[in-house]
Amino acid sequence: MISPKTSLYIHIPFCASFCDYCDFYSVSANSYNDEKIKTFLSALITDIKSQIDFFSVEEIPTCYIGGGTPSVLGKNIGILFDALKALPSFSPSEFTIEANPESLSEKFLETCIEGGVNRLSLGVQTFHEPSRLAVNRQGGTLLNERLTLASRFFPPNQEDKTLSVDLVTGLPFNNEKIVLEDIKRILGFAPSYIPLQSCH
Repeated sequence: MISPKTSLYIHIPFCASFCDYCDFYSVSANSYNDEKIKTFLSALITDIKSQIDFFSVEEIPTCYIGGGTPSVLGKNIGILFDALKALPSFSPSEFTIEANPESLSEKFLETCIEGGVNRLSLGVQTFHEPSRLAVNRQGGTLLNERLTLASRFFPPNQEDKTLSVDLVTGLPFNNEKIVLEDIKRILGFAPSYIPLQSCH
């Protein structure tokens, strides 16, 4: 039985490319124009409202938007935010969205802040380019630039906004020394969290 107080996970099934280690469902964002994206979001919003009504959800205290890669939607993510904010049950104290560096933009981050997002989970995974290329991970040359951008919108030492930077261990050409170097570089941006995941 679903509690009247229930958290919400929203899956955005679009990616710019497909990482070899990822088992989550996604399709290529390149084959979806704005109209197709808006059609998807309309169906998603309808389904969210239907589930809330069906399970008589009275309060949504936390919301997590993952994927896939939510940041590939760009400013279109605002359509989802507007629909969520209109729900009487939607009042999350923690509102998280995932993003990847290659699709992170100032407009996306502005839309997230306007939409009430207070936690950004940025998928850096590793700075080590041979490891990134081995698993078809994009955006290696943009990491420092996009981390700086993310830190501007989700600055260190702010209680109301937090930045989480994901790392993955066990990638090809990856070892303890590289993982420690990755952590050291990320600490330079002072994120609130550094989740470590293994691809094994």
